[in-house]
Amino acid sequence: MPRTLRRPQQRFPHFLPWKGRWVGILLLGLLGTLWVPAELGAYGAPPATAIIFGANEPPFQPSVRRAVLLAGLLPGGGAFYLRQPLKGMLLAGVELAPLGLSLHHYRLYRTTHSREELQTAFGWLILFVGTKLFAMADSYVTAKLWDFKQAIHQVEQDVQVPEP
Repeated sequence: MPRTLRRPQQRFPHFLPWKGRWVGILLLGLLGTLWVPAELGAYGAPPATAIIFGANEPPFQPSVRRAVLLAGLLPGGGAFYLRQPLKGMLLAGVELAPLGLSLHHYRLYRTTHSREELQTAFGWLILFVGTKLFAMADSYVTAKLWDFKQAIHQVEQDVQVPEP
């Protein structure tokens, strides 16, 4: 009895106008960054949180440990925590692409048992680990240097340079 080929099931929703999941995720992420800065609020008015909680809240001081932990657990999580959504989306894409390619080549290896596919999957996995380590290091440095400009300004005010 001959085997009949089945059509592969589509895994993305049929109502989406684009063909791939990654394009949809990137488009939704870009739409999410079109926000009004919190200092201005909607239409130049003070934000509602300033009215409800008071405008004299202390400035955001990120935790280095939390930033690195989020960067390690979620793609782009550290950058999103550090209030850098564009960097977070970019890092998420850079982190997820090698992971997806590694999984794709591993699935090909499981069907074909080709050593080349396994080596390619392992190479993409190494690249994924490298991008994850880079994202964690970036979150660490960004959190450590969060108030660097303010500290330099304070030092400049404290130290008076003699004029020649």
